Amino acid sequence: MGPVLKFSQARNSMSRVVDRVQAGEPAVIERRGVKFLITSFDEERELLAGAFGFHPQVLTDGPGVGIILPEFGVHSEADTLEQAEEELVDAAIDYAEDWQAVLRDAPNHADRRGWVWRIAMADDRDAVRRILFGQ
Repeated sequence: MGPVLKFSQARNSMSRVVDRVQAGEPAVIERRGVKFLITSFDEERELLAGAFGFHPQVLTDGPGVGIILPEFGVHSEADTLEQAEEELVDAAIDYAEDWQAVLRDAPNHADRRGWVWRIAMADDRDAVRRILFGQ
């Protein structure tokens, strides 16, 4: 990894910073004593996928189908598996939005950042579905 760049240095040489990141080397920028890691979107998405997998659990004990998403503590219930999956996609998106707005500092939610970022970085609903169910 290269040297830590002051914010003004990075701003004045942003093209070189981006070239470095594009070549696979993350950049570290410091502003007012806080360090920021700059990396490529796709690389970060890949790293998060490896570290923050989702494990939906399908329940079929009663009428219909239920799915629990333990990483977020949410669930869905519907008549069919497909409907329950669609409802869980909605629940995951809603949770990620709520987490970013109000839950991020709550003690029982603060450790869910990696999973939230995976959902937030999804391109669309179909991508969220693939993230959750691998389809």
